[in-house]
Amino acid sequence: SIPLCVDFARYLASRGDTVHALQVLHGVIGDETRHLPVWQLGGDIALREPMTVQVAEDWICEAERFYPTDRLIRRQKAEVMLLSGRSGEAGNLWRDLAEDQMDQGFEAIAAYAICSLVAGRNFDCPQHAEKTISEAFIDWYRRLIAFQQNHTIEQVNLRIAELDSVLPTAAGLLR
Repeated sequence: SIPLCVDFARYLASRGDTVHALQVLHGVIGDETRHLPVWQLGGDIALREPMTVQVAEDWICEAERFYPTDRLIRRQKAEVMLLSGRSGEAGNLWRDLAEDQMDQGFEAIAAYAICSLVAGRNFDCPQHAEKTISEAFIDWYRRLIAFQQNHTIEQVNLRIAELDSVLPTAAGLLR
């Protein structure tokens, strides 16, 4: 059954067996390509590790064909773009997600801030949430390091002064 396969894949992923988890889910989508939770979980699992970022990109691209307006799949698309060095493309998606009140706004604002810094664009954030957004920014920064996105990291580091004017907590941690 599909729910049992989803649970088993979640279990495998929790044990660090990403490849086997994705294989289980791939078997389910072969039978039921319109099953949204399978696509969403597969994207989440594939985005966990640098070695599966290309799988994530392929998986999410295919999921988007079936569910082009699904908020989680749109978020996964923005995430895979950022984690694969395509911050220019990711920026517009993150901006839209940050404006969508139903999404995890602080994480999306932080990701948009990174994309903006890399592109040399100014950005704003709600000052009442500066510390929370800075924490999310640092989480993204660490993730970009783990995914070896050297160009993105270098561009952020070159624009610490601009970051300091909007997210001083994050800038202080990066100094």
